[in-house]
Amino acid sequence: MHFIRLMYEGIELMTTGRLTFPPPVKDLLLSIHKGEWSKEKVEELYKQLESELITSESSSPLPPRIDRERVSAIVSHAYLSHWVVQGLI
Repeated sequence: MHFIRLMYEGIELMTTGRLTFPPPVKDLLLSIHKGEWSKEKVEELYKQLESELITSESSSPLPPRIDRERVSAIVSHAYLSHWVVQGLI
């Protein structure tokens, strides 16, 4: 189930640049989790999603590389803001 969730999330991220929570396919994921799908059916879906993910990567709006300094600044700001609100600093 987690591989299937990750594939859907990867496709959504590659095509839209964002993730939706809860995932739009939550009912499908729950049915897989409950064992309502055969192993073969899950593997078939995985292969289909893998192909979609590879295809979506070529037309993704995301930049080809991560701006690590920008990400680090955003994360640091989030931590510091939380700590200030909590009175920790």
